[in-house]
Amino acid sequence: MDKKSFQIGWYNVPEDKEYTNRGFECAAWQETILVKKGKYPVTASEFEYNEREHKFTNELENKTIYIKLNGIVTSDDFCGRYFGKLISNDFNKNIGKESQMFLHPYGHEVAKDILSNTSSIELFPEYEAREINFVYNNEPRKTYGIFKKVEITV
Repeated sequence: MDKKSFQIGWYNVPEDKEYTNRGFECAAWQETILVKKGKYPVTASEFEYNEREHKFTNELENKTIYIKLNGIVTSDDFCGRYFGKLISNDFNKNIGKESQMFLHPYGHEVAKDILSNTSSIELFPEYEAREINFVYNNEPRKTYGIFKKVEITV
């Protein structure tokens, strides 16, 4: 975690689970890792910026939340392909090696799941999920966000 990032809670993995990482340079490459049961840090790196007031708000920026999962490779496919045809046989060369992957959920989806009690994420007490009501094209709408609680001193 770099110095700009900060932890906002935990991601719960209730039992050992396989996750497939397809975030490689080649669209056909993939790696499946076994992530052990446990809690994994949920981090964020920015707050929303209010252009009119020229300051940051207490709402987390929607696209800066991430979860780093460590695990052991159970299968992989890094085969070379030429026009979709295999030109190398690089299947399962990394089985048993340590690896990691990142989940990047949108903040509004995390907040909505937390409010509906369907989330695998627990926020720290200083953060909260909120429903945000607004009007667009004369119609009531809603979205969600994660906010750092602000202490009001009198």
